[in-house]
Amino acid sequence: MKRKSVTFQFLKELQNELEREITFQGDSAIYYSYYKDMLKAPSFERGVYELTHNNKTVSLKTINAVQQMSLYPELIASILYQATGSNEIIEPVYFYIGIVFGLQGIYVTALFVT
Repeated sequence: MKRKSVTFQFLKELQNELEREITFQGDSAIYYSYYKDMLKAPSFERGVYELTHNNKTVSLKTINAVQQMSLYPELIASILYQATGSNEIIEPVYFYIGIVFGLQGIYVTALFVT
């Protein structure tokens, strides 16, 4: 009986994570997928290599997704998430949303200051 409840809880958590990720639409879903790929990579260097030699985005072509899609905020978010040990405190999707809003705030402030 205990095994069923553990399995059910795991499936429920998986469903909740999937529901949160589905809320991203269009370009934001693509950018979030790159962030998630960086978190899944065995090391930061390997993740950057896979993004700079990406053959999944454009069919039959290898591109540097970091430069072509300006993935610098996603790189910063993944570094901060892993470096601060946030994986024990907050889920990746919430951290990503917070970082994106924070960076946008910095960008807007920089526009008004300059």
